[in-house]
Amino acid sequence: MTWLQRWTDVLFLHFAVAVDELEPHLPPQLEIDTFDGQAWISFVFFRLKLRPAGLPFIPGFSSLLEMNVRTYVRYRDQPGIYFLRMFADNRLAIQAARWLTPLCYEPATMVDRRLPDGRRHIECSPARNPGCGLTLDFQINDNPSEPIAGSLAYWLVERYRLFVARRDGSILAGDVDHAPWNIAPVKLSMLDNNIGEAIQLSLDETPPAANVSSGVTARFNSFRVIAASGTCGRYAVPSTQY
Repeated sequence: MTWLQRWTDVLFLHFAVAVDELEPHLPPQLEIDTFDGQAWISFVFFRLKLRPAGLPFIPGFSSLLEMNVRTYVRYRDQPGIYFLRMFADNRLAIQAARWLTPLCYEPATMVDRRLPDGRRHIECSPARNPGCGLTLDFQINDNPSEPIAGSLAYWLVERYRLFVARRDGSILAGDVDHAPWNIAPVKLSMLDNNIGEAIQLSLDETPPAANVSSGVTARFNSFRVIAASGTCGRYAVPSTQY
């Protein structure tokens, strides 16, 4: 199934992570992608509006707040991303995603509001791990621009393929089409970050890189099997994946 999506008010929080600590969280068919030898994890918080191609937007279903926790991988030299966790505030959309896609969102209490001084306040409190959430305020620190090819910012955001592991050990890939990102650096404040505990990874509380974008319009194409099922070896597919 192809989905038409609009991602708006997108906040990227990027964290360095040790390769050997990250590796057990990935299926063996995927290789950790690194920038100058360093692995990364990103929290991506945004407003999502979506509909299946050919169908209208559906009230109560088509709009939600999402925060995904993603890392950067390769499959046979093809770069992409892999979701470690996915959080959303719309339970109807969560159930629909479980029925119609291989993605498995988790419910969370999500907040996104503008403050009187121009800052933006966000919160993500996962239902499964209520004490392991994220709360912060931020403000834009410069004008948006396209990241420079070859830079860390470009490597982190210009990703157009998602890999998903299923319980049977097979790997799916889904490609997304959208215009290049325009991003701006942000200044963070009032930061309380315990998401690392929820995903069982050691992350700094403050990300070394953070950006915001007004968003993009995207076409998310159908998933396809790229690696057949088989023995998963050291890897057990987490309960958040099909």
